[in-house]
Amino acid sequence: MSRAKNKEAYSRLRTSEMFFNIDLSSAYWQMLYSLGYIDEKYFKKYMYDDKYKQAKRLCVSFLARECKATYYNQETKTPFTITCDIEPLYNVYRNVRYQLYNMIQEIIFELPEYIEYNIDGITVYGTSNVELVKRRFKEMGLIFKTTMCFKIDENCYKYGSKIKNFI
Repeated sequence: MSRAKNKEAYSRLRTSEMFFNIDLSSAYWQMLYSLGYIDEKYFKKYMYDDKYKQAKRLCVSFLARECKATYYNQETKTPFTITCDIEPLYNVYRNVRYQLYNMIQEIIFELPEYIEYNIDGITVYGTSNVELVKRRFKEMGLIFKTTMCFKIDENCYKYGSKIKNFI
């Protein structure tokens, strides 16, 4: 699974109780590098530049898009479509996503409890859980950031300066 919410764990948090989201920075980009699809020079050139954040994500997501074009025969006025084989590109996309799934799941299995997780981050409470996630990301050679969160109510929490829905 690429994401899950632990509603029971979240409901046990008290209002205003603090918890943490440990999120991989440019996760897809890191996986492209980790799996050898891009070299170190190219990785470093764009890794820390926030103006390329969306472009880096699109680099991977576009690998899974169908590539086709429709043309019209001028003489018969009938359309015909040419579809490209994107299987090699789709394999890169799958490898990146599966590597992320595996890394996150590996850590989830070690945790006694989590609040939620997705393809590029894990949300936990308690110092030992936070330290476990950080330590494991470091051991995996991953770059991440930690965001402090506070429970507002059963449906919402504060994520840094933003309000997010839990449900």
